[in-house]
Amino acid sequence: MESEILIKGKAMTNPKKIQRGKRLGIVTDFHFAQMPDRLIRDPRIPAKARLLYGIYHSHSEKKDFRKEIPETNPYQIVVALELGCSITTIWRYDKVLELYGWIKVENRGWQANKITLYSKPRR
Repeated sequence: MESEILIKGKAMTNPKKIQRGKRLGIVTDFHFAQMPDRLIRDPRIPAKARLLYGIYHSHSEKKDFRKEIPETNPYQIVVALELGCSITTIWRYDKVLELYGWIKVENRGWQANKITLYSKPRR
């Protein structure tokens, strides 16, 4: 028996088994994400944290760093599925990216966190 998850308005399934033997879906609509060159070359940031930044950017509505500051608020379970890790790992990488000024995480209680992406590190 397969269960589905609704992501970006579409029911998707993924053959990978996770959590309690249920099959959950991932996004199959592909978009390009931008990442600042300085972030790619920043040796303090782990590779998966850089990938997380790219996933956040792919979820954002505003894509152009030159005109506006991208913001997004994806659910952490969706991001964890896309990155192939746990929610705890997402929290850890959020803290690393926030520590070095690449993102700002605004906790909104029971709603999804608001993530603001920066093109240069902010302190």
